Amino acid sequence: MQLPDYKIKILDFFKKKLEKKYELTFIHIPKCGGSYAGKYLKDLNIYNKGHIQATSFDQLTFTIIRDPVKRFESLLNYRLNMEHPRPDWPHHLNKYHYDKHCTLNEIIEKMSDKNILSFKPFRTLKYWTKNVKLLLTIDEFIEALKYLGYTIKNEYNETNVSQKNRGELSEKNIERLKQIFKDDYKIYNEWSKK
Repeated sequence: MQLPDYKIKILDFFKKKLEKKYELTFIHIPKCGGSYAGKYLKDLNIYNKGHIQATSFDQLTFTIIRDPVKRFESLLNYRLNMEHPRPDWPHHLNKYHYDKHCTLNEIIEKMSDKNILSFKPFRTLKYWTKNVKLLLTIDEFIEALKYLGYTIKNEYNETNVSQKNRGELSEKNIERLKQIFKDDYKIYNEWSKK
């Protein structure tokens, strides 16, 4: 995969800083491929800050982003496959968590916008990308590491992939989620352009 020029410029800046012993730091945005990336980061001894927001003091931060609606759909599928709801699950929807016949669409339609935005550590891309210098798609991740001079010795399969047991999102719910995550779409569209 060919990295776009604007990302190459950032990576060139990173290279210069890495030569001066600055530390490369990964911010793991939930449901964006961070568990998969984490295996490579561990092999390469790259600092993985996990689900902790970058600070202005973090010099060389990067992360992986994903289409916001697909990211939220993945979160719901992941959560609905858990035996019990987590504390941030909307309490009025507990019975639907256990009812395996209740579809993803039915659950989303019962959620307020506030419910949708209240999952932790999920949060928004806008929250997670604050102070991050480079945003990559999962397809660009390995190529960016290679560009920085890292040698990839092992290949890993995707991990933590959410099972889709509650159906596909309807167009109506996709459009609603696009509106709720409109700020995230601005970020995603800006950083996923080629």
